[in-house]
Amino acid sequence: MASASKPKIIEELDFKIINEDWFVYKLKDGSILKVRPIIVGIFKTDQKDPETGKPILAFKGQTIAVVKSPENLKGKPTLPLPPPPEALKLPKEEVEIEKIINEPWNHYEVKDIGILKQKLILMKVYKIKGKYDGEGNPYYVYMARSQTIQSQ
Repeated sequence: MASASKPKIIEELDFKIINEDWFVYKLKDGSILKVRPIIVGIFKTDQKDPETGKPILAFKGQTIAVVKSPENLKGKPTLPLPPPPEALKLPKEEVEIEKIINEPWNHYEVKDIGILKQKLILMKVYKIKGKYDGEGNPYYVYMARSQTIQSQ
């Protein structure tokens, strides 16, 4: 059985941001985690979705995360903070999401494609033990994936 080959980028697409909103979660420890994905590039690949026939797209982006924690969770800032891959090797504890406050669809108008809707899906949140951001909030590292829907 042949494995699927990795899609190759064939074209960078012009796009317009219709909206890019904050995804907001209340964590079980009382902290509020706000995450904002920012798309900086959308690319057409050489492959098509077998179900829809639409081109498979690739995305380039970053996320910004901010935390607001209750005073009892705060500590002395420990800067610089390690990047997430290094932080995940440190002692940590998983923190459950208590409530989804805002989990919107972000919308992009893509030339020759139509409207794209994209949503961040938070899968796990870890509090890195003994590490605090510049405001003294616990340092959280999260794992997420995105879901994208194309429409004409």
